[in-house]
Amino acid sequence: MKKRKISFILSIISGIFLILSGTNGVSFFKRLSEIILRYFDIIILKIIFILLTIIASLGGIAVILGGFLIYKKKIRLGRFIIAIGTGAGLISLLLNFSIIVITRGIPINWFLSFSTLGIIFSVLARRIVKPKTKVRHYLKRRLKI
Repeated sequence: MKKRKISFILSIISGIFLILSGTNGVSFFKRLSEIILRYFDIIILKIIFILLTIIASLGGIAVILGGFLIYKKKIRLGRFIIAIGTGAGLISLLLNFSIIVITRGIPINWFLSFSTLGIIFSVLARRIVKPKTKVRHYLKRRLKI
């Protein structure tokens, strides 16, 4: 099975988990925009953060869309949309985990929640495929690897 197809299947599973849990990436981008716009109050940045927040609010739907784009060979765009839909994926997973550990210890039900499983599957879906860089493509062609 091709890596793109596996990534698409993982993103569908992830999207379903994220939709069931109601998880999206809005809070991550809201915090990020508050920090950045505090120092750089530029209208273009505001528009960019509004667009990112709109995509992030889709959550699981954005992850499934990103997986479909990966399947259709739009790997960079697909990985980007998956990251936005989950709130940058691994960053939000680690941030949520650290907050839970600090406040309540390590509850086992956190590892079994739909939200956590959705973010883990989305990180896997992004990590399986790597976009072709021009340098790698050039070297393969020149060195006939």
